[in-house]
Amino acid sequence: MTLAFDLQSDAPRSGSSRNLVLFAVMLSITAMTAVGARSAIVRTAPRTAAAFEAVGLPVNLSGLALDHVAARIVADGERRILIVTGDIVNASDREESARPLSVTVRGDQGDILYNWITQAPRQKVAAGERAAFLARLASPPAGASGIVVEFDRSTTKGAHGARLQGSRTESQ
Repeated sequence: MTLAFDLQSDAPRSGSSRNLVLFAVMLSITAMTAVGARSAIVRTAPRTAAAFEAVGLPVNLSGLALDHVAARIVADGERRILIVTGDIVNASDREESARPLSVTVRGDQGDILYNWITQAPRQKVAAGERAAFLARLASPPAGASGIVVEFDRSTTKGAHGARLQGSRTESQ
């Protein structure tokens, strides 16, 4: 014996709860699309890069990043020399141009004690390749407690005059 019936509730369905669910679904789809297409969005509207970075989703339009950055001070007779090493990594699927590197020496309070620009080890970095760099500073300032290395943004601009995003790393 088989019983078949439709269960119907006497309570009328609320149109506002259905609209709320529809709104939540549409908002989720929009957010997922924005995250997936964030590089294209930042190319079109460069100021949106700050919004993505604020929620922990930085956008790297150049395809290059800095990795394994380290700094040490060595003695050369009476003179001290700051040596900064690391790798430029191309995570994209095409050859990329490497911009010069900006190296900043910072004090205990994060104040800038000295900054210099050094050339990248190669002008072009092939897809998936790493290029080791080395930067030196004779007689680093007293009170230096950390460094910041990033791609120099002072002269390179992308489409629509937007500053290209890049990689930045700090070392203590």
